[in-house]
Amino acid sequence: MSFQLPRKLKNFNLFVDGIGFAGRAEEASLQTLNVKSEDHTAGLDTPYPVDMGMETPSLFFDLAEPSGDVIKFVGKDQEVSVRLIGTMNDDSSPSSQAIEITARGFIGSADLGNWNAGIQKVSPKFTMKLVYVKVTAPSGTFELDIRNNKRMVNGTDVVESIRGKIKI
Repeated sequence: MSFQLPRKLKNFNLFVDGIGFAGRAEEASLQTLNVKSEDHTAGLDTPYPVDMGMETPSLFFDLAEPSGDVIKFVGKDQEVSVRLIGTMNDDSSPSSQAIEITARGFIGSADLGNWNAGIQKVSPKFTMKLVYVKVTAPSGTFELDIRNNKRMVNGTDVVESIRGKIKI
C-alpha cells in the first residue's frame, strides 16, 4: 500500500466574460451541488431517498478591487460566462493537475464592501445564480445544463431517459 499526500489547490485564475482576473480574484466558491430528494416509505422500514432533481447552483467570487468589467453585469437579464481554472498538487511531487469550473448564469448581487477613509482594501463580493455548470477534475466530470435539462456524471446523462419519455 503506497502513501499519497492529498493534492491542494495551489493557485487559480478567474475569468468573467473572457476577462482574466489573475492576481485580483481572491476567492471563489461553488455552492454545494445538491440533489433534492423526497423520502419514500411505503412498506419500507427506513425512508428511501427519491431523486427529485437538482437545486439551482450558485457561484460566489470575491475580487481584490471593484471592477467595472463585472459590475456592469449585475442585475442584467444577460447570461455571463465564468471560468475558474486551478492547479492542484501534493508536496511530494512537482507535477500538478488542473481542475476547472465552467459556468454561465446571472450576477444577482454585488456587495461592494465597507468603505473607510485611508488605506483600505475594498473587496467586492459577487453572487451568481447558474443555469450551467461543469466541473472537470482529474477523477471525473459533472455537468448540469438547466436550459437543456441535462445532468451529466462522468459522461452519462442521468436524466436522458426522463427527457425521452416526456418528449423534450
